[in-house]
Amino acid sequence: VCLNDTKNYTVAHTAGSIYCWQVTGGTLINQNANSATVLWDNVGIQEVRVYELNYLEVTKPRTFKVQVAAPITADINYSSYNGLFNFSGNFVANANYNWNFGDGNTSTETNPSHIYQDAGEYQIYLVASNIYGCVDTFNLPSKIIAQLESGIEVPNAFSPNPNGGNGGVYDP
Repeated sequence: VCLNDTKNYTVAHTAGSIYCWQVTGGTLINQNANSATVLWDNVGIQEVRVYELNYLEVTKPRTFKVQVAAPITADINYSSYNGLFNFSGNFVANANYNWNFGDGNTSTETNPSHIYQDAGEYQIYLVASNIYGCVDTFNLPSKIIAQLESGIEVPNAFSPNPNGGNGGVYDP
């Protein structure tokens, strides 16, 4: 479970029973007979306990141990040099990163590099998830503008002038 998630817990219902729920590390936001909904607002191993009262007898509580994970944060930094874009962020171990470069190409590398084949504006997206199922999505606030490098046209044939130079002028 991720921090600030809500989760519903249910136990088998026994006719004539009343249920009392206790939560550590979270907030009990709803309880209805044999079910309760908890908002998890503390990281770490937390507990849900339910007591069953039936004809003035209190049963041993049923305890659910819950691992509440810190949220994961997707954040993008980038730099570019000679048309190569390098992406990075503040990342954690045991996480998955799914990059979308906006041109139909993707990557699952933590810190990928990408070369755009066409000039244009591209919106970058990153979806990060951890082993607990916590997910965060980050869209780069402004689009990346990829410009293709201009080339130099060089002739691939020439005719030497037997009378000397031609004045340094190439006339295609």
